Amino acid sequence: AEIMKGFDLKSAAEELKKLIRGDEEQKKQIILKQEGICSILIALIHDRSDDKLRKEIINCGIIDSLLYIFSSRTNESNTITRPYTQCFCDIIHPSNNENNQLVYDKKPYHGLIKLLSNTNDEILEDAVRSLNYIICDGILTKSTSTSSSHPHYAEIEACQGSQKLFQLFKLSKNKTIVNNAALCIGNMFKDHEIPNKDSMRELIIAHLKCLLYNSDQQNREDARISLLILIENQSNRSEILKNQFLKKIADELNQEFKGNKQQNEIILQQQDNDCLFLISMLDNRKDDILRKDVINSAGQNKTLQSSNNPEYTEFVRCKGIDRLSSLFMKHQSKAIVDHSALCLAYLYRTQTVPQKDIGIIKHLKSLVTSPSQSINNAAVNYLNFLAYNDDNRAEIMKGFDLKSAAEELKKLIRGDEEQKKQIILKQEGICSIL
Repeated sequence: AEIMKGFDLKSAAEELKKLIRGDEEQKKQIILKQEGICSILIALIHDRSDDKLRKEIINCGIIDSLLYIFSSRTNESNTITRPYTQCFCDIIHPSNNENNQLVYDKKPYHGLIKLLSNTNDEILEDAVRSLNYIICDGILTKSTSTSSSHPHYAEIEACQGSQKLFQLFKLSKNKTIVNNAALCIGNMFKDHEIPNKDSMRELIIAHLKCLLYNSDQQNREDARISLLILIENQSNRSEILKNQFLKKIADELNQEFKGNKQQNEIILQQQDNDCLFLISMLDNRKDDILRKDVINSAGQNKTLQSSNNPEYTEFVRCKGIDRLSSLFMKHQSKAIVDHSALCLAYLYRTQTVPQKDIGIIKHLKSLVTSPSQSINNAAVNYLNFLAYNDDNRAEIMKGFDLKSAAEELKKLIRGDEEQKKQIILKQEGICSIL
């Protein structure tokens, strides 16, 4: 509130629209004043979630003024400095859907794409980030289905957006610019084939696939989403899956943990990324051909089947297994007993559970009907891990008769509310064990 004293947003918007006119000193003073306005706005909103203030800033015309600057100063790019572009970037992100739509209604692509001819890396970073934010917001705010094209596609292409982004992608040495340019292109070609003129499709998809293994988590997630958007188109999908991409994933999933702790963590992170990509690619898709390709790549032979938990040895060394076993068998708190069983199952994973801890399997079977969804899900997942081992699977099957289970599933939901609830829970438990 104190910062905003004497700072009128409408007056600021008008000040930003002023043309750079006069002698050199007058021009310098106009730019300094405009930079000052941008710097105050950056101080107010940088890295802060304040949708109300952002809406006020947008509605007062600040975005219009900044876009006017980006569009009209193309022949005097030295008058576009970092505060202008950072201010724009900070206004549009983070923000809610309503504000995103307000920004899009200002028709931002023409001005932002004009910025791509700038030579300052910081300004280019802001420009491609802003473009990617708006392109991604377009997918979300329009609530488009996975089979419909990007709602902003025609507007971006009317400004030769993909070509200018691709030029930047090829020429820039700045990783942030290159990564965001690739993401912009990947996200805008929703349900469209990326043209392969100058190898655009080949180079962009290859880069996005590399980003799946980037050290930065946000880069990995952004690349995964972009590839999933592109895979809806047959030509893009062929490019994504070429060079035995699925076979590469399969080989990574079969990689064993034989290095030091840091090396094993890298392998595990890579395998997590691979699994997440496969899940996202296949989830809710009726695509038998793609599933067959995944199966034939040997991707189903996950490391879970052949490798022990890399953390197991460390827990044994610290006597963690013994302490968890003791808690499971002796503690009076149900929550502690439940979580001890889950921890042990996670650590044993594909190893045969020793006789001293065999009780955890029976306990996990009881937890599949837990009213706690998180406990329920964890019990099912860890039983699934254990079931890769023949001895563990036999133990899981003890007392579980398939014919009786089939009959139990045929039971009608009858009785009072509590009785109905118990019937459903029992049936759900059977399904979960299966």
